Amino acid sequence: MLFKKLGQVKKYNLAMTFFVVTIFVILIINLISLNIFSFDDDEVTKIRYADNISQTHQELIEMFNAKYKGEIEVIPVDLPFTKFSTNERKELLVRSLRGKNNEIDVFATDQIWVSRFSKWAEPLNQYFSQQERNNILPSAYSTCIIDSQLVSLPMYIDFGLLCYRKDLLEELNNSNDIQKKLENSISWQDFIRLGKKWNQDHADNLFYLFSGDNEEGLICSYLEILYSKGGKYNPKDENDLLKEPKLEALQFIKNLIYKHKLTPKKISQFKEVEGYRYAMQKDIPFFRAWSSNLKDTLIFGEYSDKLDKLKFAPLPHFSKGSSKSVFGGWNLMISRFSKNKKAAIKFLKFIVSERAQKFLYENAYYMPVISSFYNNVERSEETPFEMFTLIMDNYGFHRPKYENYTRISNVVSYYVSNALKDEHISPGEALKMAEQSIRSGEIILE
Repeated sequence: MLFKKLGQVKKYNLAMTFFVVTIFVILIINLISLNIFSFDDDEVTKIRYADNISQTHQELIEMFNAKYKGEIEVIPVDLPFTKFSTNERKELLVRSLRGKNNEIDVFATDQIWVSRFSKWAEPLNQYFSQQERNNILPSAYSTCIIDSQLVSLPMYIDFGLLCYRKDLLEELNNSNDIQKKLENSISWQDFIRLGKKWNQDHADNLFYLFSGDNEEGLICSYLEILYSKGGKYNPKDENDLLKEPKLEALQFIKNLIYKHKLTPKKISQFKEVEGYRYAMQKDIPFFRAWSSNLKDTLIFGEYSDKLDKLKFAPLPHFSKGSSKSVFGGWNLMISRFSKNKKAAIKFLKFIVSERAQKFLYENAYYMPVISSFYNNVERSEETPFEMFTLIMDNYGFHRPKYENYTRISNVVSYYVSNALKDEHISPGEALKMAEQSIRSGEIILE
């Protein structure tokens, strides 16, 4: 009886052993099929990076991936300027981050969005030494700080500037004298006279372009006019939009279209890249642009042959003011919900390395954000370094740093763009409607 029971126990143990081994083998097979035990992938941490992935961005990513081959791989998530305005990109990111998912590890934000996105961002103070932070240009570093906390890192800095076609300018008499004026910031009075002279031999309204669609680019042009007139904008102050010279600034922009006939009415349909394309297509001699949008946007497009003919200058100024250029640029933030923060930090440190910053500038005119670059840069006539630093150091200013700035800006750009579409909408009416909408919350554009 005892032996019989022992035999049964032995058979039971063998059966259990076989069962456990079988389950284990099946589990191993399933894990292998899911690539969990794929040694090629298991050791590589993949981080997803959302940005406008231009040719230069892609090459920079490949440089990083080559450096950290077998350890980290950056997977680009492309949100191109050619498909999305800055406002639309912001909305896509907001919707993703509100869901608290970990689909994106690193994302690029317009520097003016940093306050808006800081609640979804990983604080960075602990990852960057004081020496590393001191190497970042103050004009770029200031955009990364919210409540004394480092929440983003600048990738590059840029600013508004005046682009002109030197080959078209040479069609005018005394073009050399005109170019000298441009290089030192031409006055708006002289610029308008030049435009009227141009119109004598060319189509009206095709002398000067800027972004006029309902987006942040329009607000930047508006603020550059306003600040050049000596004004300021404080979105926290009630009725601030109804104070001079806000009305004067908008009237001046409307006059470029309807009075002086230097700018086409259809600019109200143009986002920034669309405006660049139209300027190239129609051979328009002047347009407002960002320093970072030019080479990387146009060189791979259908008008790349005209890129070498582009020259750069500070924006025009008023007789009682000076040229003003809005600071722009894009910062990188790490999602608070990322599971790959250590790898993401390495990517950010790579982006602000001298090697990466030099590559960004030499390949696409993205202005570096580290002081060491400017101490070691090799001057070259092939790049507009001197002109860019002149504008950046002497004429740049920041938009108001305010958590609700983007919401208010959306409302203002909507009404300002409408005023440019219709000659009969006065600046006072447009800005009054904008002010009422901001204070009442009747219009929510995000």
